[in-house]
Amino acid sequence: MKMGDCTPWPALLKPSRYHYRPLKNNHIRVLRLPPSNVAPDATLECEIIHVPLSNAAPYEALSYVWGSDALTRTIHVKAPGWHLRKETIPITESLWAALTHLQKPYASRDLWVDQLCINQNDQAEKSIQVDRMGEIYSRSTTTIIWLGPQNQKDAILLNELYMKLSKASSTDRDERGVLSMDQKTLAAMIGTSKHQEREDRMIYTYRRLLERFLALPWFSRVWVYQEAVLAKRVIVVWGKIILPFDFITGLIFSIYGLAKGSPDDQKWHKRIKDTKGFAPLRAIYYDRAAHGEGKLNFLHVLWHARKHLSAKDNRDYIYAFRGVNKHIDNKNAKPDTRIQDQMTPDYKASTTADVYTNLALTCIRTTHTLDILHYIAPTSPKGEARSGESRATAIPSASQRDPTIGICLPHRKQKPKREPPIRHENQDTSSLPSWVPDWSNRNFTCGGPIFDPQLPWPSSACSWKPWTPRPSPSLNVLPVSGYIVGRVQSILRHRFKHTYFSSSLKNALGLDNLVTLLKKKVSNLPQAPEWSSTEDKIRETALRTTLANGAFTLTHDIEYPIRDLLKAYGDEDGTSRSRGEGEEPVPISEGQQGVLKLRHHLRQSGEMATGKRVFLTEGLDIGLGYATVKKGDLKE
Repeated sequence: MKMGDCTPWPALLKPSRYHYRPLKNNHIRVLRLPPSNVAPDATLECEIIHVPLSNAAPYEALSYVWGSDALTRTIHVKAPGWHLRKETIPITESLWAALTHLQKPYASRDLWVDQLCINQNDQAEKSIQVDRMGEIYSRSTTTIIWLGPQNQKDAILLNELYMKLSKASSTDRDERGVLSMDQKTLAAMIGTSKHQEREDRMIYTYRRLLERFLALPWFSRVWVYQEAVLAKRVIVVWGKIILPFDFITGLIFSIYGLAKGSPDDQKWHKRIKDTKGFAPLRAIYYDRAAHGEGKLNFLHVLWHARKHLSAKDNRDYIYAFRGVNKHIDNKNAKPDTRIQDQMTPDYKASTTADVYTNLALTCIRTTHTLDILHYIAPTSPKGEARSGESRATAIPSASQRDPTIGICLPHRKQKPKREPPIRHENQDTSSLPSWVPDWSNRNFTCGGPIFDPQLPWPSSACSWKPWTPRPSPSLNVLPVSGYIVGRVQSILRHRFKHTYFSSSLKNALGLDNLVTLLKKKVSNLPQAPEWSSTEDKIRETALRTTLANGAFTLTHDIEYPIRDLLKAYGDEDGTSRSRGEGEEPVPISEGQQGVLKLRHHLRQSGEMATGKRVFLTEGLDIGLGYATVKKGDLKE
């Protein structure tokens, strides 16, 4: 070889694009982040090492928001085998900020970071690694939640709350491991009334800080749920502030409890509840312990996510939760919690419609029920509508009931559409069959499903009987048997309000108005239905319908006696009173506790009626339907 043919020495050292080596079976990559004293911000030099997941050295997992997809920063990676040569990987600004903030002063740090530890250009590898993400987070020593940079003023305020409110003793944790708060100090710092918020500058400042905190993008990212729920230990890093995750949950729920229990502070209560971070944090708070016990229902988790979390790829509304109830030492998990075991992520070939339809079929085959239908609710279009006949539940007459038959769900009839926007084909859900929930659409037109999975009583779409799939001419057709309750004859002009945001249950449910409307409807009939024979029966029927509690006759047993619920509803105004400024709370008697429990049940169950309509069929059965219900609809 001639001397002139040799590659110049400087060219050998010039950085080139990093080449991802294939992973061996059950291996993952780990990023070795150097200490800050040897890697100034301008030249972040790391290592990427391959390790067996089942026998990996201790590592931490990063939970963060990608932000913009623009790869504006670059890190240098030492090439394997020859440490003089370096390769580069472009990364997002968000990840650059996280890595430079998380560097230790004098020691390296091993991190699992999805953007770097998964070859993002290899869809086959991505599918395999996403399938392992639940195990990756559950095996990590710590999950680090990176919330992004923050200004100095916010850092000082949040640190003040932590220093004054947290308690070091482990006996001050509740059964979920959440730190208890010093309630008197918390009330003094945060306030308990709108008057204090107006008059005290520090109370106003603390409240606005917490609202800004709960509005951070991390709380609405679809992957955060699994990353926080599955981890052994979780810390929160906000700029230079490092806090235990259990302090954050303890703080937010202590504040929420104070505001909820104060009649003079309902606007603050609503502001906290309306932040993008409150609902995901609440779900994580309750589900960390439930996951460890194998008690989480996979479909319930998806329903929470559908309402509160966002994903860039609609397939991640399913894939991001596959780790729930997996990788735990619990053999007692119910069959409906292991649906995800039957699914494998596929980013290369499967479209969103494929993934959602496959999930619905898997649910039916795994659970031998049609309970997947509970998770379908009318939604407004996401550019291109999926519309069709509305559905509702009704109280059928005895002659129409058959406990061995399920429901009949027709395929949607497509209405004329406006020209749809341009979209990626694999994200499109407009062609989904009517029996497949669209997990990516949370633009509900009328609250949640008729059978809300969060309600305290169970329900079954096929009367608790095992359901066996029948032959179908197409994957888009689900053949089922059912019965017709009747046609909608009239819809009452009655609206339900949010029970948690209304001043009282009477204001939210409006039972007196509903009873008046029902009496007027049946007053001129030659033969009145049984439920209208007395005003007491009308009230009982109206409340049963409002709660949609599965009571299909006037004598059907429900969780609480209907007359006790009506009394707790009727006496609400006489037993609630605003507490004066500085006034000590009055002890609650055992009888009052029972009444409060009944009202809590009414609020929880009545919330489901929000956005629904009460209707009567031709046979004078009374029912609760979606806001899209119209005269002439068939009710199955």
